[in-house]
Amino acid sequence: MVSEGGFDANYYVVLKSDPLFYNCHEYTIIKSLSNDGSYSGTALDGMKILNLACGPATEIPHFLEKGASLVVGLDVDANMVNNAKYYLSSIGSDSSKYSIYKADCFSIDSISQALPLDIYSDYFDAVADFWLICNASSITQLESGFKATNKFLKIGGIYSFVTVNPKEIQEFSKFQELMSVDWYTNLKRLFYDGEIAKIEYAFMDMKTRQEKFVFNATVWTLDDVKNALERCGFELVGAKGYETNPNFDFSNKSQQSRELMTGEYTPGFCFKARKIANAEN
Repeated sequence: MVSEGGFDANYYVVLKSDPLFYNCHEYTIIKSLSNDGSYSGTALDGMKILNLACGPATEIPHFLEKGASLVVGLDVDANMVNNAKYYLSSIGSDSSKYSIYKADCFSIDSISQALPLDIYSDYFDAVADFWLICNASSITQLESGFKATNKFLKIGGIYSFVTVNPKEIQEFSKFQELMSVDWYTNLKRLFYDGEIAKIEYAFMDMKTRQEKFVFNATVWTLDDVKNALERCGFELVGAKGYETNPNFDFSNKSQQSRELMTGEYTPGFCFKARKIANAEN
């Protein structure tokens, strides 16, 4: 099943079910969303969470396991939405605690078709996304996404998201070297669309190391993200590379992957922001 955006949805389930993801990407996000910075079984206790660009929804069971009372997943891709619903049903997730909808996560109007504003405006305690903003092609679209997030998040609520590490612009060759061994993506090239940096990624079959598909990701600078968040009613309270679960077993990972997961060259970068005001439309 190939998604509207070119992603192979079945491959994406396999990829995001890899222990690398939930011991690295999700571990980082959950600690960021937690009120006390923990990864305990009650880290997200009672929270209502909006999961933007949820893909096949492999994160949602982990949010629920950590105590979230409700998780709503949104994705622009119909195949991903169908895959997410099938995945959650197949593993026996409690359907009263999650919902999945098709929506453009950069558009308030699109999201409000699934989540009516008279109910869901200022509703969620937290918003999480993985790799959404690297799909924005301009500052205008980036801010449109931040305004949409703001609309559905409570004052004081936390928005935590993972995107491409800004260091990949200045140190592209170092990242390219580290990711060439047994990582799930290879870096093909760094290029510019006007003033915006983009990286062409090849997503790899983890067993054969053959390319599955290619994706161009926007790489935003720290200042780009911080300034856009502030213009959209947020304050930036944290920005750092991955954290990795200290219980993760590295025995089958190369030295390069260990450095990518624990060093200063983590490919993903986590931003944490707090809503302090309603965004101006």
